[in-house]
Amino acid sequence: MVNELLRPLNQIIQNADDLLTNTTLNELQRKFIHAIFTVSSELRDLVISIPDLTWKKAQDILNYESRLHLASIIGYAEVLLDENEGELSAHQRERVHEIRSSGKQLLSRLASLADGGADDE
Repeated sequence: MVNELLRPLNQIIQNADDLLTNTTLNELQRKFIHAIFTVSSELRDLVISIPDLTWKKAQDILNYESRLHLASIIGYAEVLLDENEGELSAHQRERVHEIRSSGKQLLSRLASLADGGADDE
C-alpha cells in the first residue's frame, strides 16, 4: 500500500524540485511551487508513517489529511496552468501537468484504499 502512494508523491516532489531549481519563475509562481513541494513532502512523511499505525488510524489519516494536502497540490497546479499568474514555458507547463496528474492519480488510489483497504489489516 505504501509504495502505491509513494510513487506518485515522489513524482510530485521531483517535478516541484525541478521547477524550483532549473527554471525561472516569477515570485507568485515560485510560492505556489514551493507550497506544492512542502505539502508533498509533508504528505510523504505521513504516508511513510502508515506502517507504524493500525489500519483504522491509517484510514482516518488517509481520508482526511491526505485529501486535504492533495486538494492544495492539485489546486496550486491548476492555478499555475491557468497562467493568470504568469506564463509558463513548455518545460514548466509539462512539469506542472505531471504534478497535477500525479496528484489526481494519488487521490484515486486513496479513494480505492478507503473503499476496499480494510481487508489489508
